[in-house]
Amino acid sequence: MQDDGQQPMEGRNEVTVKYVIDSVVRNAMEKLVEKQQQLRTTPSSRRKIELGRYLEETRRQFVSLLGLVRWQQKRLPITRKCEDLIQSLEHHSVHMQSTSERLCIAAENMAHVHRTPMYDMRTAVDVLASGTYRSLPSMDTHHFLPPKLTSDSE
Repeated sequence: MQDDGQQPMEGRNEVTVKYVIDSVVRNAMEKLVEKQQQLRTTPSSRRKIELGRYLEETRRQFVSLLGLVRWQQKRLPITRKCEDLIQSLEHHSVHMQSTSERLCIAAENMAHVHRTPMYDMRTAVDVLASGTYRSLPSMDTHHFLPPKLTSDSE
């Protein structure tokens, strides 16, 4: 839906300033027409009091509206920066989601390619049965083994 300022933006908790101004002006006009209908049969002194109340209430609404417009003008650059940041974060979120999906697809593809290595079962059984690994190349072990402890009697 295109925002023409006549209705609040759907799906968001935002209302355009134009919509607020239109609503306040429309409300003031409707109340003025109602007052006009009511005050036709009212005595002159009472008419002035009712008209004064209407004008005071309408003035209060327009002063509040003026405050809102001035506040909005001051906050406009900050609001634009925040909107830019939100848009940037949404853009990053889309990229993160896309990257996450691609990584999941790559992991699935790698799972089919990756195979469990073939283990040397003969050597494993030999080590478990004899407790030694005979295929280990012979080497000078005196550099790697700690010296033998001598007992007190020796």
